[in-house]
Parts: sequence; structure tokens; C-alpha cells
Amino acid sequence: MSLWELINPSDPYTFEATTHEVAALVVIALGSGKCGGREIVEDGDGLEVPIMFFGGVEWYTKTFGRSIKEGVEALRPQIADSLDSLLIGSAEDRERMERVLAAITSDDDRAAARAAWHDDRRSSLNDFGAWAAELSKSLRAAQEARTA
Repeated sequence: MSLWELINPSDPYTFEATTHEVAALVVIALGSGKCGGREIVEDGDGLEVPIMFFGGVEWYTKTFGRSIKEGVEALRPQIADSLDSLLIGSAEDRERMERVLAAITSDDDRAAARAAWHDDRRSSLNDFGAWAAELSKSLRAAQEARTA
């Protein structure tokens, strides 16, 4: 699992992804080509997902050897998990909030704390946190329907 930064014109966000491809699909889903992504690593030479105003489909296919649709079909649960990990703030902010969340035992209380953290810090009309939650829910429902 690696930590990623969502590169966007609004508030800072981080998320976890199991692979570069999962990170790319999260960035594409959240930004519709208007966002990028960068893996957060100590030496600064992490993987990247480019902003894809033009040519995004080609970059994805060339990089991962399949279409975006095929990637989503194959990685739906991992994408949903990654979307669920999206948290507003920098990597340092995330570390702080993860310590707080780890101390909360109730799922409902943990969700309320995440929502309050998000609402207190969001300064933009772009609500990537809400969008990620909506996408995750949709992906999980599609996965359940597929396996039923």
C-alpha cells in the first residue's frame, strides 16, 4: 500500500492505493482528466498519474496494457477501498487524523469524526471527499451485483 497525493486546483487530499494502476483509476474517476496524482515517497521519486486534459485514455492504455473500462472491471474492489481512504489534508495532516481515528472504536463515531475533519478543512466547492464516497458506494454495489 502506498500513499498518494491527489493533484487538484482545490484543497489537498491524500489516498492509499495498492498499485499504480489503482491510483491512476482513482485519479481518473475523481478528476475526469482535470487532476493528477503523485506517490508520496521519501526520496521524492514516486510514480505519477498525469493530468489528462488530452490523451488520458492513450496514457492509461499504454501504461497498463488495457482500457480504463477493463481496469475498472478487474480492480473494482481495490478502487473502492482506495476511494474510501481519501482524506482531506497533507500527508502530515493524514498521520494526525489516522491517530485520532485509530482511537475511536465505533464505526459510526469514526465516520462522524472523518466527516467533521473534512467539513472543517474544505475550502472549495470541489468536494472530492463526498465524490469519492459516492463513487466507492457505486463500485461496491456494482461488484455485489456482479458476484450475485
